[in-house]
Amino acid sequence: MKTERSTSKLPPLWLYKLVSKLRMLLQKMYYALVPANVAVYEMSQQFWLSKMIGVSCELNLSEIVGDESLDIANIAREAGADTESLYRLMRALSSEGIFREEQGRKFSNTARSYALIGGPGSMKYMIKHQLHHDNWSVVGEMKYSVQTGKSAVRKLFGKSAFEQIAADPERNSLYNLAMNNTSNLIAQAAISAYDFSKFSCLADIGGGTGRLLASILSRHPRMKGVLLDWEHVVAGAPEVMKRFGVEERVDIVKADFFEQIPPDCDAYILKNILHIFDDEHCIRLLQKIREQAKPGARILILEMLLGPANQQSYGKMFDLQMLLGPDGARERTAEDYRALFEKSAWKSMRVVEMVSPFAMLEAQA
Repeated sequence: MKTERSTSKLPPLWLYKLVSKLRMLLQKMYYALVPANVAVYEMSQQFWLSKMIGVSCELNLSEIVGDESLDIANIAREAGADTESLYRLMRALSSEGIFREEQGRKFSNTARSYALIGGPGSMKYMIKHQLHHDNWSVVGEMKYSVQTGKSAVRKLFGKSAFEQIAADPERNSLYNLAMNNTSNLIAQAAISAYDFSKFSCLADIGGGTGRLLASILSRHPRMKGVLLDWEHVVAGAPEVMKRFGVEERVDIVKADFFEQIPPDCDAYILKNILHIFDDEHCIRLLQKIREQAKPGARILILEMLLGPANQQSYGKMFDLQMLLGPDGARERTAEDYRALFEKSAWKSMRVVEMVSPFAMLEAQA
């Protein structure tokens, strides 16, 4: 079987940070120039673009177009859509650089629409997960969560976000694919930013199907790995490990990480785990890992960090998803994480910046 390995190239960190700052500056300049009522109206209309991209993924438009330039009638036939209505959707997407409209009502893929095709480098399944009709209903309950501080998911479905997903095999499958998308997004950035070669054993706690762990192991052939997550989550892990050619070096542990942590690893990595929980549960988990870690072991946390007041930050937007979703979930600042580490007997926290909306936090046992 052919092994899988991402070949995505990332820009230098300094260039990524420079362009990000320029983008924010230009956007602020634009909104400062137009009347305030125009600015807030334009901002409020971004949900249309989100839904357009979601429908594109549901109809598999990028896959249908492929490497060709296709007439809208052919695309509509393959997608099972009304020709004129689909043309209006793809015309709007093309105005945002997602597809390219050509003469004769033909469309071809762009780099952005190629990123909606399933596979390495894709965000298709994360987009489908986030814009699933259940989640769309949850967003409609934002006012409820803001007024009460309670989960909109629990209000609508009578169970936690993860119980809801686990109870539906189709949603669970989509969720795992979505987590693979974010693992792909983060893996290359993390590998480029951090030296994993100093570890002989790396444990991925709550690592899903193991995409991130497999990516790291594929770059370090002497390293062994441990993947720990719930049984229904790690069901697809053996296939992922085999695709990366690392199956002989990984132990898969089916467990709740609040109940069991693999002992004596050099490092423990947690991707998008702590933001799911309140401070009390975070400290409990960090303490449990600390108890099993040998002296000098490292813990590596991959999360978004909230920026200073008035600074644009994707993390501040994503924090509202956390408000509506899992009970007690939230995004945090670097200082918030530093306090969590101190309360759970980890020390010397440092922030490792990456070419990504995420950052890595490293602390030592």
